[in-house]
Amino acid sequence: MPHFTAVRRWQVFEGKNVFHCNGGCIGGPDRKFFYLTEALILSPVVTFWASICPWWVNEYDEDSGIVISFFSVYLVLGSVISFYITAYMDPGIIPRAPPIPEDDMPWSTKKPPPFKKVNFGTQRIKVKYCATCRIYRPPRAIHCSICDNCIERFDHHCPWIGNCIGRRNYKFFLFFVYTLMLNCVYMTIFSLVQFIILVNDSDEDTGQAVLSAFRTSPLALPLALYCVIALVAVGILGVFHFYLICTGQTTNERLKGVYKKEKNPFNRGACKNFLFLCYQPYNPGYINFKEQILELEVRKVDISPATSTLSKASNNPLTITATDPQPSSSSPTTT
Repeated sequence: MPHFTAVRRWQVFEGKNVFHCNGGCIGGPDRKFFYLTEALILSPVVTFWASICPWWVNEYDEDSGIVISFFSVYLVLGSVISFYITAYMDPGIIPRAPPIPEDDMPWSTKKPPPFKKVNFGTQRIKVKYCATCRIYRPPRAIHCSICDNCIERFDHHCPWIGNCIGRRNYKFFLFFVYTLMLNCVYMTIFSLVQFIILVNDSDEDTGQAVLSAFRTSPLALPLALYCVIALVAVGILGVFHFYLICTGQTTNERLKGVYKKEKNPFNRGACKNFLFLCYQPYNPGYINFKEQILELEVRKVDISPATSTLSKASNNPLTITATDPQPSSSSPTTT
């Protein structure tokens, strides 16, 4: 006997995403590099707070040390919070269309045309049909093969964050990159300055003064070297995205050379591109993953030839998801 049960939309979602907090947090299926990124971000921060900041507070000048520690905490919180928001935020997943029975399809080939053109301002833009999501993707949307979703204004899938970067989380991604750059510069400067002060305050010759500084603060130079290497890597990424914003492109469009032979209709000029990025209308997302929906549960019935009687329903139901939201009353039972 079929009956309806209440489930959350994320529980029957067709993509490959991983959900947390009852659908409130969403990430990609690849999380290996995400945990590595956490370690690469937090390990130098812990070293700086445990080794460098106490020296500035206790050995050099208490007021200066407190200010240095405060700004370090501020930069770290900015980069870490934006990192987790980017990693666990819906990047702009476009809902899939329900499957259409072949008999109802208006095309003689039973498949929609792979491309069609739509108006965008004064230009005609070609949009592509996505067979997986059963929709014509909006301009700049791409189907991510890793997450198995069409993403609005898809930039790229970032394995280091473990999520797609799209319209909804691109600003947080940029904030993460640039605050991480500032944090690397900050830790490099104060680690090197500490080491230089220790060398200059020593009464020994230069070689002995350097060794003495190493003994006093053995982590200062290794931390500075680590931050310089990280700054080069993150800095290249930051400069690249600065260029993309100025030219009105996404990473995907730049790598594919989409606008090499045609004008970019999304390029408003560098200043207007930055203003649009900062003040574009907030998109709450197209899918409410926490929403309760009704799932039609049809239990399998075993017909035994030996007894010609119906056994009890098995514990392995065949489920069909309905699109109606869960009503406020208890789940109805239908016959």
